[in-house]
Amino acid sequence: MRTVAIFIFDDVEVLDFAGPFEIFGVTGRQNGGEGLFEVFTVAEKPKIAARNNLIIEATYTFENCPTPDILLIPGGGGSKEFARRLSQELKEGDIKINRLRERFLTIGQAKVATSAHEAFDLGYLRNGIDEIVVSREHQLTQAKEACLYLSNAGYIAPKREKDITVIGQEGLGIIYVGANSMLSGHYMSEHDGLISEKLGWVMCGGDLSENTNVSEQYLLDLERKAFVELCMQRKTLERLESLVKTGKILRN
Repeated sequence: MRTVAIFIFDDVEVLDFAGPFEIFGVTGRQNGGEGLFEVFTVAEKPKIAARNNLIIEATYTFENCPTPDILLIPGGGGSKEFARRLSQELKEGDIKINRLRERFLTIGQAKVATSAHEAFDLGYLRNGIDEIVVSREHQLTQAKEACLYLSNAGYIAPKREKDITVIGQEGLGIIYVGANSMLSGHYMSEHDGLISEKLGWVMCGGDLSENTNVSEQYLLDLERKAFVELCMQRKTLERLESLVKTGKILRN
């Protein structure tokens, strides 16, 4: 049985770690199996205060934690971040649907960057913000130096934005039509279609009648809700189990 350590920390969103904890815990047990994972939490200190001051006692601290097979760091926000960057990129007169489609397909098709430069092209890395360090031997050193520089300079994390423009129904219509066409042509399964609709719902900001400014927290809440709902689907668990057992993606 493989071990999964979930890192928890002060102000962590409860569902961000509780959801994966539940999913890994039940994977392999659907038909009376013994399960595939032993799941536990690890933190810098014995107890942490999660969001809304919920006190959580970690299974292990850094000092006594056994080496896990998988380390999971809760966070999420990938769909939210792409929606935020799309909002920043749009200029007056841009065809919004085309830009939304590019971002949507990058996530929906799980595009993988084969190089750091391609990661910039796909939008995973940001020009003027992210750096490329070619030598693996120097990556950790330069990352540490960058952190120390920010700390000494008095870095303060930016406040969450509240003016992210999402396009609501205008984008949802295109995404739903596209997903239905792919499903009708047998290019995707029904579960793929469900995932596409959930992703589109988050990136478009939900069922909004017009272009609307929303906050990062609003998008995070949508993303978390979609994630939890997908994790409740048997076919999602079957995909996780297949990936762990065979290393292959199950198209169910």
